[in-house]
Amino acid sequence: MNLEDGNSKGVNFHILMCTKTAFTFKQPFRCSRGQKINVGNMAMARKYYKMWGNLGSSYVLLRKSQTVHVHVCHVRAIKFLMFQTNHGVQGNDFVYKLPAHAEDGIRQAITTIDL
Repeated sequence: MNLEDGNSKGVNFHILMCTKTAFTFKQPFRCSRGQKINVGNMAMARKYYKMWGNLGSSYVLLRKSQTVHVHVCHVRAIKFLMFQTNHGVQGNDFVYKLPAHAEDGIRQAITTIDL
């Protein structure tokens, strides 16, 4: 999912794990992050990966975080594997490695989309 230039996190994309396939809302909904979804909008439920460490290719799945929703138009469908490393972080969450070819694909996809 790409982000606006100059966002507060200083990144140009988020990596998400979809937890529910795309579906259409039958009533208005406001997600816990404030995202407003109207009747008839398609959305996906997801959890975020958070960048971890200084390498830029290590991420932790925020599995205990609240599931949030995003409009499908904001998701860039790039399917790739994240490889689990041999260490974890506090709370026993595993650290995953984003392969260079996957990051290249992500960057290519987000540069073709205007927000």
